[in-house]
Amino acid sequence: MIRKIINIDQEKCEGCGTCITECNKGAIQIVEGKATLINANVCDSLGSCIPKCPMYAISFAECDVVEFDKDKAINEMLRKMLVDTPPAFPPSAFSGMGSHCPCMDFSKSRKSSGGIEEEEFVADAVTA
Repeated sequence: MIRKIINIDQEKCEGCGTCITECNKGAIQIVEGKATLINANVCDSLGSCIPKCPMYAISFAECDVVEFDKDKAINEMLRKMLVDTPPAFPPSAFSGMGSHCPCMDFSKSRKSSGGIEEEEFVADAVTA
């Protein structure tokens, strides 16, 4: 299938990775120090990576490639969004549950700060 996708000029590319952060589909990776289109089927042909390249190494090209895989592209977008997402509930949110939480082992410890004793809960994940 002939369709428009990005083309990365390997001679101009310095491997800075700016295009990778701009491509929310995960179609680009650094291979041997250069940006490389590794998933042509998830390249959405919108070209958000093109204006961000400081070396002007990315352009559009019409190529005979596989059809755009919308489902795979959406899954890759979600994966990239969740990689840096903190957990919804930090362990401190469960500190009042005591022994009622089967996944965490809570123990109290006392610490002294300027002559004032404070209680704090320490949570450790239970491993099987």
